Amino acid sequence: DYYPMRIHPYENVAMVKADLEELDIPRVARAFEPPPPPPPEPPLPVAAQFEELRKSYLFTKQKLLHFHCKRLGLGDTQALATGLETALPNKPLEELGMWGCMIGDGGAFAMAKALSAGCGANLLTLLLDENGITAAGATALGAGLAACGKLRELAVSKNPIGAGFPKLLAGLGASLAALDATGAEIDDPGAVAAAASIRRWPELR
Repeated sequence: DYYPMRIHPYENVAMVKADLEELDIPRVARAFEPPPPPPPEPPLPVAAQFEELRKSYLFTKQKLLHFHCKRLGLGDTQALATGLETALPNKPLEELGMWGCMIGDGGAFAMAKALSAGCGANLLTLLLDENGITAAGATALGAGLAACGKLRELAVSKNPIGAGFPKLLAGLGASLAALDATGAEIDDPGAVAAAASIRRWPELR
């Protein structure tokens, strides 16, 4: 501080020596430094049940998983999908019920990824009614279901699938015996795709 050094308040002060060794003076003015990176996104919340599934499915290898009318967040669905993938190369899952869970397209993408990885190789029943899945989610599911060669029952009723219905049908194999798409907002191209696909499903009832 210069002020205590002055004898007279209006006299000039000449600096003879300055010791700056212990001062942390930046070499680049802070005004010219690049802005700091944004903080990482916080992890998605995951319910305890699905956190446990993520950790334990490798050991439990349950064949049947049902979550009836239990609202699942994206973190829950991703945790479930990760749990299924940890069991690979084992593929124990035979039935998955997620109706009324409102997983949306994000959840559909997560499940489609797990199915594409081979987690649904022995899947017989997949129930996805009332989940808010749109055309984008249905398209992803169609790609995942292509790896589920044993699937016999698929339910996607009361999802606004609309234009995604043909892509969904494209992933279904010859083993299909039951398909429920009631209230899925199927348009004319979807109906045409369904009519053209029926011959691929000799066991469909």
